[in-house]
Amino acid sequence: EAIKYLDMSDSYVYKLTAKRRIPHYKQGKLIYFVREELDRWLTSQKVKSRIELEMEAATRIKKMRS
Repeated sequence: EAIKYLDMSDSYVYKLTAKRRIPHYKQGKLIYFVREELDRWLTSQKVKSRIELEMEAATRIKKMRS
């Protein structure tokens, strides 16, 4: 179900669990996921837009000059 929900291949999801990069629980050989934790994990992977990066850079330059 998590693989379908995430729309990722099973091998990639297993790789993420092996590297402890995705929140999960293990009971023996079974792996469990909590939908709310997956949602938080997904939304924490934000990639900043070019405008956001430019604004951050301008703010840092302004701080350095003052």
